[in-house]
Amino acid sequence: MVKNERSTDPNASAAHATVTPVLAADEVPADASPVIEVSQEVPGPDAVPSTDPNAPAAPATVTPVLPAGKAFADQSPVIAANQEVPGPDAVRGDDQRAAVPGNGAGGGAPIVPRYTWQAAAEARRSELAREVRLQRAAGGLDQYRAKLFLDDLDVVSLMIDVGRRGSGTRLSEWLRGSRIEMVWRLLHGVERDLAGFRSSQVLQGALPGIVSSAQRYLPKNTRTVDAAVRWMKDVPGEAKLRSGVRTLLEESHSASDDYYTAVRNLRNRMLALSLTAVLGAVLLVVVQWRVAALPVIPPPDGFKGDPWHLLVFVMLSGALGAFVTGLVPMLKAAGGKLPYKLPFQQGLLKIAVGPLAAVVGLVFVVGGLTGTQPNGLPQLFAIAVVFGAAQQVLTGFADRSAAEILAKKENPATS
Repeated sequence: MVKNERSTDPNASAAHATVTPVLAADEVPADASPVIEVSQEVPGPDAVPSTDPNAPAAPATVTPVLPAGKAFADQSPVIAANQEVPGPDAVRGDDQRAAVPGNGAGGGAPIVPRYTWQAAAEARRSELAREVRLQRAAGGLDQYRAKLFLDDLDVVSLMIDVGRRGSGTRLSEWLRGSRIEMVWRLLHGVERDLAGFRSSQVLQGALPGIVSSAQRYLPKNTRTVDAAVRWMKDVPGEAKLRSGVRTLLEESHSASDDYYTAVRNLRNRMLALSLTAVLGAVLLVVVQWRVAALPVIPPPDGFKGDPWHLLVFVMLSGALGAFVTGLVPMLKAAGGKLPYKLPFQQGLLKIAVGPLAAVVGLVFVVGGLTGTQPNGLPQLFAIAVVFGAAQQVLTGFADRSAAEILAKKENPATS
C-alpha cells in the first residue's frame, strides 16, 4: 500500500515518492531463507510533494523485495539492507576474516584453536588487527599501509587454521616447524612496523610489556634493554623513542625466533634417537627370531620358550623400568606452553632406550662380568627392570639440554 500526503504550503520542498511492493504472505514458502533487500535512502514521514510547478522532479525510490522462496540454501551470506556496502577501493578496517564456511565469520562453527600455540598466536593477531584499525581511524595510518598490515594478519589467520578443514599437517612441515615459525615471524614483522606509527603516549604504555618480553630472550646487560628500562622513567623524544623501541623489538624477536628454533632442533634430535632405539630393538628381535641357535640372553633353567620370546620379555621389563624412572621428571618438566612438546619427547626417548639398556645390562650379567648370575626368570626380569631404569644415565644429556632451554624462557635474562 502506498500512502501519500499533500501539503497546502506552496513553499514546501519536494519529497520522494516511495513505492514498496509487498509480497503476499501466502506466496512465501514456510522454509524460505532470509530475503535479500537493497534499500536506498527513504524520506521521512513528514516529507510531502511540493505544489511548486518549477521544483525539480524528485526521483522515486523503489525498494524491491526478492521473494525468499527464490533464495537457495547453499547460497553464500548476503549483504543485509542496513549494511554499508564498501567501494572497490575500500580497505577493510575490522578484525574479521573472510566469510567462508567453517571460518567463524560468515556462518559455521566459531574458530577454536586446537593447540596452545594457536591460541597465543590468534590472541596476538587479534590485538594487532585492533590496533591497526584504531590507528587508521585516528589518522596515524593511511589506507595503503593499513591494508598491508591487515593482509599480513589475514595470512596469519589462514596459517593458524590450516588443518582445521581436513588438510592436515605433513610430516615434513611438522619436523621443520615452518608454519609455526612463519606465523610468529609475520606477527613480529607487523608489530615492529607498527612501532613506527605509534604515538609517544602509546609507546610509553607498551614499553613495560616490550621490556618484559625482551628480558625473556635477551642476555643480561643488553644495551637496548637497559636503555628501554631508563626510558620508562625518563622519556626521550618521540623520534628517539620510536627508533629505540623498534631496535629492541628487532633484537627481541630475533632471539625469540632463535629460541624456538633451538627447541625444535632438540625435539627432532630426541625423536631421531627414539626412532633409532626402537628400530634397533626391533632388528635385534628379528635377528634372534631368525637365528635361534645363538641366544642373546641364555635362557635360565625351566624356560621352554623360544629365545626371541625371552628377549621380548626382557625388553618389556626394561621399558617398564624406564617408564617408572622417567615419570616424575616428565611430570615436573615445564614447557607446556611451547609449540614443541619437549617433556613428551623426553619420556618417549626414555621408554625407547630402556629396552636396549636392559638387554645390554643382562648381557654383562649373564656373561659373568658382574660375578653374579640370575637365578630363574623372576630375577632375570628384575635385573632387566633395574637396567631399564638405569637408562637415566644415558638420556640425562637430553634432560639437561631441555632444562637449560626451558629455564631460559621461564627465568627472564638468565643467560
